[in-house]
Amino acid sequence: MVNITEGRFSLKLLPDFFGTYSSELFVDRKEEINNILELIQQGNHRIIVCGDHGSGKTWLLKRVKDTIPQQFKVAYINVDEVRFWLDFYMFAHGIRVNNVDEALDLGAVIMSYVYVQYGLPLDSVINEIDQGKRFLKMLKILYEYGKSQENIALIIDTGDVRNFKLLNEIEELVISPLLPGAVIIVSDQEPKYIWRAPEMRTAKIIELKPFSEELTREQLERQVPQAAENAKEIHQISSGNPGLNYLLAKYGYETSDQLKRVVDSFLENVPNKLRQYLEALCILRCFDEERLAQMLATYTGDNRYLDMRFGYLANIRRELAEYDIVYRDRNKGDLVIDGSVRRIMEYYLKITHPDKWRELHKTARSLYYSWAENYPRIAERCMKEANYHEGVLSKSI
Repeated sequence: MVNITEGRFSLKLLPDFFGTYSSELFVDRKEEINNILELIQQGNHRIIVCGDHGSGKTWLLKRVKDTIPQQFKVAYINVDEVRFWLDFYMFAHGIRVNNVDEALDLGAVIMSYVYVQYGLPLDSVINEIDQGKRFLKMLKILYEYGKSQENIALIIDTGDVRNFKLLNEIEELVISPLLPGAVIIVSDQEPKYIWRAPEMRTAKIIELKPFSEELTREQLERQVPQAAENAKEIHQISSGNPGLNYLLAKYGYETSDQLKRVVDSFLENVPNKLRQYLEALCILRCFDEERLAQMLATYTGDNRYLDMRFGYLANIRRELAEYDIVYRDRNKGDLVIDGSVRRIMEYYLKITHPDKWRELHKTARSLYYSWAENYPRIAERCMKEANYHEGVLSKSI
């Protein structure tokens, strides 16, 4: 809920699929938190926290906010909440961004989100009638505040950002004025966003690892205690992803309907059409447009996909990327599905449509064997993938 009182905004935090954060429900992550605190003490003030969808980035950042040394003045931004705030602000004021003044006004709203947390004089600038002057005044106040404070920290949870426009605004309007002195901690599934500030391009990377079976059990004992006895089975399905642990424990995993609820919650913002593409691709460890066509043809039984133009297939790939569930692996050069998303989609497909699951693996195996024979330069890599699918199929017999 959003309230506007005497020129100030307050926002009740939106719960995520883990439920609402609390320190009592938080599990471990001591290594990652200690690494972040050590980096700050060593003067490394640019940190990016990475991990798959559901790996616990949001909860980790909230924990860091509570544990960062007390001498730091901390502001926490959840980008999803900023978007919610902006949507509300635009609706309440009948704003449509058609000109520069209105865009500047929205920029001021973004800054006001941070102002409230830092205790800056929002009332004095929000009442400025001229939008351009209000924007510049807020920018100046934030810049002067950043210069005057020795210990200031900004934590940015990028959430499920589907494009980088809002991140551009936050970097320009909030991060840049606070550089170079502030501690900046940002979350991302992969470090995909291209920061403009040189200081952010050299940020230290903290990668969240999956939970062990022991930590999965501890998580369930705290968050879904009635399912703790099933920790071993749940961990085998989730591979230790905290988000999947929670959802599998909450909704169950033995029937198609239970798994559908898990998938619906885990991918709540992803349209059904794109989920079908994910089902077709989820058996692949990496893909491109040609493999996408092969999988869609097998999944749908429609060979017309094999004759689809590259542009059509590229549009499918771009749609998936917009929802932050597909990205280009910098080491392989190919496209990959977010690890936790691929894991739960393949398990769901295997349980609900086992014949289709096997046919997709067979198609992938045949394709890689063919490529290994016809393209000597990538033969070793293709054989590795073909053998992977052969192994999966042999275990399912």
